[in-house]
Amino acid sequence: TWDLTNNLKVAGSTTFAGAVDINGAGIDMDSDWPINFGGSDAFIEGNSSGTIVRINASAGFKVTDGGDTRFDIDTSGDATFAGVLALPDGSTSAPSIGNTGDTNTGMYWPGNHQVGFAVNGSRKMYMSETKTYFQNQANGVEINNGLTVVSGGIGVTGNSTFAGAGDFGGHVTLGTPAGASQTGYALKLKKTSSSSSVQVGAEIMATAYPANTNGGNLI
Repeated sequence: TWDLTNNLKVAGSTTFAGAVDINGAGIDMDSDWPINFGGSDAFIEGNSSGTIVRINASAGFKVTDGGDTRFDIDTSGDATFAGVLALPDGSTSAPSIGNTGDTNTGMYWPGNHQVGFAVNGSRKMYMSETKTYFQNQANGVEINNGLTVVSGGIGVTGNSTFAGAGDFGGHVTLGTPAGASQTGYALKLKKTSSSSSVQVGAEIMATAYPANTNGGNLI
């Protein structure tokens, strides 16, 4: 048993067969000389590159509490957290969850109860408690596999083009053409070629057909 009241300096290798109790002091290591743990190739080292923790090549690295694993890094580098991972809000230029090679693209939190997604430093989508917003998309939003609205409806502001067939299970309300004279089109049908035809089937819930500037009935 050693009872040292002053500093102990060890110039060479020293082996302790029992526990080492350090009270009220620390262990100072010279640069590039690590603290090794048994024969497992695991050590802690401090050098000009920072503090390095080398994990056991066959077992990984674990942080435990009373026998329960709280944090684990396996030998492949995959990390598992047993509790909540809390991150700062981040921003569009520096999202909290990002990529090492693309630091301004990822997920962040623009405000309370909001989640945002940034691409190249620009917010493209964010969700609040009541609505999902798509923003700053030069070519709009493309949905390749169709869109199903379970409840509610679709409100469209501005001109819209439907290139394929659409099945509307509810009512479709067409807005009034803009302008004082109201000379625009609320619904415009366009042929795909000069030889193609336009076919429309509809039920008009009114006492008479609306006026048609081209003559004849609407249907």
